[in-house]
Amino acid sequence: YGGDDFALLLPKTNLDGATLVCERIIEQLKGNSLDGPNGTIPLKVSIGVCSLEAHNFSHEEIVRPVTVDYFLDMYKYIVDSTDQALYQAKNNGGNQIFAGKTLTWEGEGIRVT
Repeated sequence: YGGDDFALLLPKTNLDGATLVCERIIEQLKGNSLDGPNGTIPLKVSIGVCSLEAHNFSHEEIVRPVTVDYFLDMYKYIVDSTDQALYQAKNNGGNQIFAGKTLTWEGEGIRVT
């Protein structure tokens, strides 16, 4: 995603399922390290997790046309919420998962109808 951050998109995966994937990632890294110019570096990861629940509105409820701004707002909402969860994992000591919110399509100030 940027710097030392990366994102995983897991279609049709709820918060519990995404958290399970992240637990497996941490387990695979446990005990592994990289040799660097200044010595051995243990592999550790802090993970923030959010999910977006499937929408439950009908096609008739969707405001037409759907603007690019709507998708940009949703993107920002998802990234910001996941970033908050990531920083919570880091603030809790790192090398762990923090499961944040299950987000909805309405979001904070985002409107479907």
